[in-house]
Amino acid sequence: MPATINLFNILVPLFALIMIAKAYSHFRRTEKSLRELITWIFIWGAIGYIGFNPDIVTRLSGFLGIKSGLNVIIFFSIVILFYIVFKLIIALEQTEMRITRLVRGMALKNAHKKPPGK
Repeated sequence: MPATINLFNILVPLFALIMIAKAYSHFRRTEKSLRELITWIFIWGAIGYIGFNPDIVTRLSGFLGIKSGLNVIIFFSIVILFYIVFKLIIALEQTEMRITRLVRGMALKNAHKKPPGK
């Protein structure tokens, strides 16, 4: 717990709680899976905890052998962003394959029909 509480220590965890509630809302409407909900709870929970207790980043940087706490945050942010981009590329490729299969199926189905007027 920080020695003094400032606006940052209040706003970041509050925002994280709002984002967790939003993720839960998407889950309840079956727009997100349980795995996605747990992932977002973990990410926003970590952000909220770091926002409330920023000293943990300094301790983590010492443990990992990284020079400063800011470098730890940047490093983990980049890793998370690369993971998200990777997941998006996989989802895009799967969508492209589904569209290709659908179009091929429709083309084969329509190829057997006689054109009107012939």
